[in-house]
Amino acid sequence: MYVIVSEKIGDIYIGILDNQPACSNFEDNVYLCMGAEVPFLAEHVIDIDDPPQDYVDWQLGQKPERVWPRQ
Repeated sequence: MYVIVSEKIGDIYIGILDNQPACSNFEDNVYLCMGAEVPFLAEHVIDIDDPPQDYVDWQLGQKPERVWPRQ
């Protein structure tokens, strides 16, 4: 799964899922879909890439499809 990091809260990163999971359709009523906020820790990162800044700005400028609750 690919995410674009949108914020960091303590040790937790919040990323916007930047691909459609292969095991679900967008029409499915599941949380995990392209554009959903996904929390993760640094230990879950396998690789880091540097996509074009205009794409990152566009993706982060979209309203998330699913919003992870904040405490």
